Amino acid sequence: MSSKINICDVLVGHFRTLKDADTKKISKWDIFTFIFLPFAIAIVFSLLSGNITKDLVSLLVNFSAILTALLLSVLVLVYDQEAKIRLNKDTDVFYASKKSLLTELYYNICYSVLCGVFLVVLCFIASLFSVGSDGYFIGQTHSYFVEKMNVKLSFNFFSYILCPMIIFVCVHLILNIIMIVKRMHALLTLES
Repeated sequence: MSSKINICDVLVGHFRTLKDADTKKISKWDIFTFIFLPFAIAIVFSLLSGNITKDLVSLLVNFSAILTALLLSVLVLVYDQEAKIRLNKDTDVFYASKKSLLTELYYNICYSVLCGVFLVVLCFIASLFSVGSDGYFIGQTHSYFVEKMNVKLSFNFFSYILCPMIIFVCVHLILNIIMIVKRMHALLTLES
């Protein structure tokens, strides 16, 4: 892979921010909140509904595009804040905390931009499926018969893979945005 599109550093940097502030160890609650909770919501959605509408896909693309543009603007703000605190690093007692928070914000914002792009790609793939008269996407069900066990298995890529992935990324992205807002609030209200 070209080093220009290698996103491993952003991914690793983001997941390193999911740590307890006191112990500096990975927080089980953060992993639950940002990974398992969206996964559980996606699974429940898949079991209860398993389908999304054309309008929802369009809404998610717009949401993701607007959010990505806003996050890139916030990234510029983070860079500007880092330049400002660097000027006062000798006199600011909170310099180390602010610097650490800015670094974490940088990774969180970059990761959220990537999630937004990934959500658009998933929605693009979903738009390749046909739409029924009710506005829901129609995924083709493939059936397999396992003769040795005398069992018929049915699989629908759209309902069992693509829809849950879209829901997971959407919920995951919303939780990351909440975290970014909380960290921006902490940074901007930190006494100097």
